[in-house]
Amino acid sequence: PAEGIVGQPVAIEAMRFGVECDAPGQNVYVRGVTGTGRMTMVTSLLEELQPRARRRLDRCYVHNFKQPDRPRLVTLPAGDGPRFRRFMKDVAEFLQDRLGEALESAPMKSRREAIKEQTQQQLTNITKPLEDELKANGLAMVQLQAGPVAQAAIFPLVNGEPVSPEQYRQLAKEGGIDEAEFKRVEENIRQYSKRMGEVSMEASQVYQSGIGNLQELVETETRSILANLTHGFVRQLDTPAVGEFIEEVIDDVVENRLHAGPDANLPDAQVIYGVNVICSHANSGESPIITENSPTVANLLGTVEPDFIAGGQAVTNYRGIRAGSLVHADGGFLILDAQELLSEPGSWRLLMRALRTGCVEIVPAEMGWPVSSQSLKPEPIDISVRIILIGSAGLYYQLDQVDQDFSNLFKVLADFNSEIERSEHGVNQYAGVVARMSQQENLLNFAASGIAALAEHGARVASRKGKITARFGRIADIVREASFIAGKTGSEQVGREHVEQTIERTKYRASLPSQRFQELINDGTIWVATSGSVVGQINGLAVI
Repeated sequence: PAEGIVGQPVAIEAMRFGVECDAPGQNVYVRGVTGTGRMTMVTSLLEELQPRARRRLDRCYVHNFKQPDRPRLVTLPAGDGPRFRRFMKDVAEFLQDRLGEALESAPMKSRREAIKEQTQQQLTNITKPLEDELKANGLAMVQLQAGPVAQAAIFPLVNGEPVSPEQYRQLAKEGGIDEAEFKRVEENIRQYSKRMGEVSMEASQVYQSGIGNLQELVETETRSILANLTHGFVRQLDTPAVGEFIEEVIDDVVENRLHAGPDANLPDAQVIYGVNVICSHANSGESPIITENSPTVANLLGTVEPDFIAGGQAVTNYRGIRAGSLVHADGGFLILDAQELLSEPGSWRLLMRALRTGCVEIVPAEMGWPVSSQSLKPEPIDISVRIILIGSAGLYYQLDQVDQDFSNLFKVLADFNSEIERSEHGVNQYAGVVARMSQQENLLNFAASGIAALAEHGARVASRKGKITARFGRIADIVREASFIAGKTGSEQVGREHVEQTIERTKYRASLPSQRFQELINDGTIWVATSGSVVGQINGLAVI
C-alpha cells in the first residue's frame, strides 16, 4: 500500500516549508483541481510532522468596571483559564454567603464599640459645658428629629421639664409666667442660640467623623479579608491582568456592595465577578489544527450571544462572548476551503484584516451587530495562526489580481499536478493507491490486469501523450465500483473485465444528454450538413 501522497513531490515540499517555517506571511495556498488529494495531503502531512505549537494560551473575558461596554481580555498560560473561573466563582460565593459573618466577628464588634464610645465621649466633652450653663439659666438643649436629620434646639425649663417655645409663650399669655421672667428667658435663648449653633456644628463634625471611622474600619477589614483570600491565587498565576481585575473587584465590593441596603438593585455577584473562558487548551506541546467547514464571519472571528431579561429585551455582556476558529487555532493551523470562504459575505475581508493586523475583533463595529441590543466591543485578541487555504488555480490567479494583501500573506504555493508520468513508476503508484484503498475500505484486491485497465483509463482522462491522471478521486470511484461488480459475480480479485464494465456503466449513466442530442439530429430538429457547400456559411465544431 502507498503511504502518504502519491505523485506530488513539489506540493509536499512546499507544504513542509509552510508548516515548519515561522517567518511572517508564510500562509499556504494549496492549488490544484478537485480529486488530486489536496485535503488528504494537508491532514496526513500535519499528522506526520506533528508540529510544535508556537504558543498555547487560554483566553478569558471579564467585566470591565471602568468601561462596561468593553469587556476586558485576560490571557493566561494553557490550563489556567478554568482555574481562574473556578476561583472567581468561589470568591463570589464568599461575598454572598460568608463576608457578612466575617465582619460580625467578636474582634470587629469590640473595635466598633470602641469607636462608638470614643465618639460619644467626644460629643459629651463638646456639649456638656453648654448644657450645664443652659441649665443654670433655666434652659435645656433638646435634640429634635427633622426627617433623617437630628437638630439641636434650646427649650425653657418649667418645673424642671423642657417645654417648647410655643408652649412657653402660651403659658405667659395665660399668666402662668410673669412678663419679666418671660423676657429674661427669651433674651437668654437668643444669646445662647448662636453659641449653640457653633457647638452643634462641632458636634456634627465629630459625629460624622465617628461614622466615617466606622465605615473606614469596615472597609479596611473587608479589603484585608479579600486580600488574604485572593493573595495566594494571584501570586500563583503571576499575571498582571488577573491582579488588576481582582483589585477592581475588591474596590467594587467596598464602594457598591458593602454599605448597600437589602433593597439595593445590585447585579448578581456570580455574574459581574465571573470569568468567561472562551478558549482553553491542555498544557501540552501539540499544535492546534482546526478545519473550518463553514467559514462564516461568526465561526471565524467569534460572536456575542445576547441574554434576555424581563420583557424579552436583549442585552449583551461579557458572558455571551464566543470565540471563533481563528482564536481556537492560535499558535497552530487553520484549514479553509477558498471557495467556501469567498461564498460567505464579509469572511474574506475580515480574515485578511485579522492576518494583516495580527488580532481578532470578535464583534467588528462595521458589521452592525447586534442591532437590537446594546453595543458591546470586547478587547481585540492577538493571534499567531498559520492559514492553509485549499483552492483551484483559477481562484488563485483571481485573488492574486484583485487583492493586494493576498500575495503578501500567502507566500507559500503548494501546487498540485493533475498528471503524473505514464511509466512503470506511475503505474506502480496506481497499484499502491489501490492497495491502500483495498486495505482501508475492505475492498477486493486487484489483479495486475485490473491495475493495467485503470492506468489505461487514467491515460484517457489525462488526454496527453505520456501522462496519466493524478486525480485519484476519479480513479477511486472506479476502484470502488469495480470491486462491487467483482463481488457480485463471485470473483476473488478485480480484473480488467470488471474495470472496463465499470467504465461502460459510468458512461451509460451519464449518457442521457448525448442520447437526446442524437435523437434531435435523427429526427431533423438539428440539421448537421456533412456534404455540399453553402455560400457564407461555416460549419461549427463543438468539442466536449
